Amino acid sequence: MEVHEKASFTNTELHKAMNLHIGNLRLLSGPLEQVRAALPSPTLTEDDKQVLQNLKRILAKVQEMRDQRMSLEQQLREMIQKDDITTSLVTTDRSEMKQKVLRYFPPERGQPVVQGPITLVLTSLKVAPTHVERMITLQYRDQSLKRTVVHLQFTSWPEL
Repeated sequence: MEVHEKASFTNTELHKAMNLHIGNLRLLSGPLEQVRAALPSPTLTEDDKQVLQNLKRILAKVQEMRDQRMSLEQQLREMIQKDDITTSLVTTDRSEMKQKVLRYFPPERGQPVVQGPITLVLTSLKVAPTHVERMITLQYRDQSLKRTVVHLQFTSWPEL
C-alpha cells in the first residue's frame, strides 16, 4: 500500500510540474520563428556595446592569426619538401661554404659587424675537433641593452 501512495504522490507532482510548464513546452514544440519571437531581447548599455565590439575585434584578430599560422605552416611544409640539402652539400665547395657562413657573424674578436639595425661583436671563440663555439654579443641600434648568444658551428660529424 505504501508503494501505491508514493507512486500516486509522484504522479501528482509530475502532473503539477507539467501544468506549470505546459505553455513553455508548447512554445518549444512550435516553429523556430515563434521561439525566437518569444525570447526577450537584451538591453545593452554603452559599456556593454563597447565590450561586445572589443570582443568582436579580438575574435577577428584570433581568426586572422589562425589563418596566418595555417598559411605559414603550409609555406614551411612546401619549403621543407622542396629543399634538397644533399644537392647543396654535394655541389658546394667546402671553402665556398665557409665564406657563406663567415659573412653572418664577426670573423675576429672585438671587430663589430653591422647587420641592418643589429651590431654583432665576437667576444669568445673556442675551436674543438668537431665544432666551433662562438660567444656573440648583439646590440640593437644604439640601445644600451645587449644580449649574448652562443653560436655552435659543427665542422664535422662523429662516426656512428
